[in-house]
Amino acid sequence: MIGRIMKLEEIGFYTLCDKRAEEISETSPMWRCEMILTDKCNFSCSYCRKMSPVCQGVMVAETAIHRTNLWAREGLKHIRYSGGEPTLHPDIVKIVKNAKDKGIEKIAISTNGSASHE
Repeated sequence: MIGRIMKLEEIGFYTLCDKRAEEISETSPMWRCEMILTDKCNFSCSYCRKMSPVCQGVMVAETAIHRTNLWAREGLKHIRYSGGEPTLHPDIVKIVKNAKDKGIEKIAISTNGSASHE
């Protein structure tokens, strides 16, 4: 809508750190989200925001997969993995492959592009 700033929840966008994302419903479907996999980063950029205590550490892969599977059944179409540097997560390939296998249409990774993966 032009001329109006919309709240992210008005367009069905939540992060895993948002407790409301754990209680999606028919009246508040979640079709896109950002999953913060880790607060770890291999850079020390001065502009980068400090993570909320709820988002600190590394998310267990099984938690990421469980949430993705639940949300995919509820209609999730787009997911963005972020952090810190999400490619530093030890199971990033497994997590992304699961999202693809569950039919997520758009999978994005917010990365600084410096990590090398085989």
